[in-house]
Amino acid sequence: MVKRVLLTPPRLPDAIGIGCRRCATSWLHGVLDQHPQIGKPPNGVHFFSQYRAEGLNWYAEHFQNYLDHKVILDFSVSYTYPKYYSDAAKTVHDMLPNAKIFVALRNPADRAFSDYLRSIRRLEIPQQIPFEQAIIDYPLLLERGMYAKLLEPFWDRFPKERRLVLIYEDLISDPENYLVKLWDFLEVKTCLELDLRRKEDKGRSIISTNFNRFLLKTKEFTEATLSRLGREKYWDLLQQKYLPFYQKLLALNERSNMIKPSTRNNLLQDYSQDIRKLEQLIQRDLKFWI
Repeated sequence: MVKRVLLTPPRLPDAIGIGCRRCATSWLHGVLDQHPQIGKPPNGVHFFSQYRAEGLNWYAEHFQNYLDHKVILDFSVSYTYPKYYSDAAKTVHDMLPNAKIFVALRNPADRAFSDYLRSIRRLEIPQQIPFEQAIIDYPLLLERGMYAKLLEPFWDRFPKERRLVLIYEDLISDPENYLVKLWDFLEVKTCLELDLRRKEDKGRSIISTNFNRFLLKTKEFTEATLSRLGREKYWDLLQQKYLPFYQKLLALNERSNMIKPSTRNNLLQDYSQDIRKLEQLIQRDLKFWI
């Protein structure tokens, strides 16, 4: 693939969504895509975590279709992954010191269980491993919910007026007000006509491993082929058009699964110290999580 060299200084994102995984971020991606003043790729670019070696031009290319929008946005949940968060915070600030930073959070025990179910659906964890064993075998399930630790490097670098925390439980109780906070923060108009429908997160595992393996391998093959042909933008368009159909196919192979109350309570005890630190960091009472 021949990389195109940008001849003028590129326009880079005005705002960065840094996480967190399994906190309604897929829904938020879809809502942000609908806003007429916001331009963003349909999925995360993950430049400050996984693809920094690709260079600035590679990063800027992802936003070339959105240059006429008031706000350009990169929403990549991997920027708060334990493997990347510290370096990502430094690099984001070094490259985009005036950017606005926002993050979506939810009860960390519920987030961990949702992450576990997603990992099963994506065949990253064998479906026969129960959640109680998975959090031992795959400690990242819990580490991704240590919010105070993961946010601190960003909070140290970006001032209060350029930081926003969105809480999942606020979304459940009042989705329109949840979004008004984000629109005000990004300084875009409030849109009331957006489609805010959201799949209720009741907890879903899979029935057939082979069914999901076929769909995932097909998706990976298509993405890799288009990448080799230098058609990444075409892949973005395909995802926008066919993602709902793909998600419906995956849903045919799902069944309900709920976290045990005792397991949830034990996890919240383990998270209690980090939650207290988070309360101080974001200046919000989070007792409703406990």
